Amino acid sequence: MTTLPHFEGLWSVAAPAALLLIGCPTATDDDDAADDDATNDAVYGDVFERWGGLAEQLCAPERMLRPKPDGLSFVEAAALPQSGAIAVQGIRDAGVGEGSRVLIIGGGGGGGTLAVQIAKALGAHVVAVDSAAKADRMRELGADRTVDYEAEDVTRGDERFDRILDLAGRPGPWACRRVLAPGGRYAVVGGPMSAVLGALVGAVATRFTTRRLGILVLKTGIGLDALEAWIAQGVVSPVVDATYPLEQAPAALRRQGDGEATGKLVIVPGGRAG
Repeated sequence: MTTLPHFEGLWSVAAPAALLLIGCPTATDDDDAADDDATNDAVYGDVFERWGGLAEQLCAPERMLRPKPDGLSFVEAAALPQSGAIAVQGIRDAGVGEGSRVLIIGGGGGGGTLAVQIAKALGAHVVAVDSAAKADRMRELGADRTVDYEAEDVTRGDERFDRILDLAGRPGPWACRRVLAPGGRYAVVGGPMSAVLGALVGAVATRFTTRRLGILVLKTGIGLDALEAWIAQGVVSPVVDATYPLEQAPAALRRQGDGEATGKLVIVPGGRAG
């Protein structure tokens, strides 16, 4: 029998419908039938498919949860599951390797900060685009060059890229195609609906060309084994901009929506802003 543990949770802010969990199981539906179910284990996971909202507790199937990596705080681990899967699937699983030239748009956000580190760990040359306020942090994480999107349109430059991971949806897929190298691939995983629709059309229109457009369709939880290994090796670390108590969740969502956070914002029920 598979039971549904109840959890006390920390939440990472990505979008209202993409809420991430970390916590400890405190009870099950049927304690007598749950001999094989660990209790009081530190776990984390992506509960996106269950939707819902921010809360102090929730029920989640065991298959959604993983042991929290040793050496990470609960807050750091809460920043990992969805952003980490996006970064691994958008970089490693896209064939990025030694000598690849990678452009990461939104490189200062939750997924972007992890993607920059992963691309560098794989030996790529990385250009990261975001606001000027995030430039120093992106360079600290390994970006070879940073671009302030308000001062420079990277799609008008001479540099060409083997992989473009677009976490912002601007300036858009067709503009980015101008700077794809032959054999290059572009994938969007965020931003306005116009970018998503443009990438859908582009996926069909460029299917048989050497510079292809597309959408990163996230596979929940895939890639977290590799991410945990990189973290254990000290190669990758989550970036948390700030924490907020549950009652300040609207302020956190506004700040995330305005693109002001470098890395992730984490909701800590019963905690303080920090």
